[in-house]
Amino acid sequence: FDWGKLTDIPYRAFHKAGFVDLVIPSQFKDITGNQAFRECKNLKTLAFEEGVESISGSYVFTNSTAVESVKFPSTMKSIEEGAFYANYALVSIEWGGVESIGTLAFSACMALEELEVPATIKYVGGSAFHQCEGLKKVVIAAETIDSGAFMYCKSLTDIEIKPTTTNWIGSNVFI
Repeated sequence: FDWGKLTDIPYRAFHKAGFVDLVIPSQFKDITGNQAFRECKNLKTLAFEEGVESISGSYVFTNSTAVESVKFPSTMKSIEEGAFYANYALVSIEWGGVESIGTLAFSACMALEELEVPATIKYVGGSAFHQCEGLKKVVIAAETIDSGAFMYCKSLTDIEIKPTTTNWIGSNVFI
């Protein structure tokens, strides 16, 4: 796909598009279009070039149910509300420079089995990994873990929280 001179991806611009492997180029500093890549059912791998800084649109990649891996660049700072909600095949996340994970950002990612939330991530939003039913192990070094972040992760049996970096945990995080 040739992005040309585009600098913005609007609301549902690529809804149900047939992408298989997608690289978001650096010309998009912030992906603002709500549901821009919603239901891209063939999309398996997703990467962002250095220079992309945030996903501020809501539910940008929601229900793109074949996505297996996501790779964020060192320039990526925030992932907002529901960005990867219900990406059932997601098994691998490379965080890059992510500092903030928004509410419901990775909720209902059923195939995710192990997760490391490094100290570079300062904030994990409420219900960020809610209902990741396949999640068995999580290692968390984030400063703040908001309420319900791992709520209803039915298979979660191995939890490690790094006391040297985590300083606040909300209510019902592991209910």
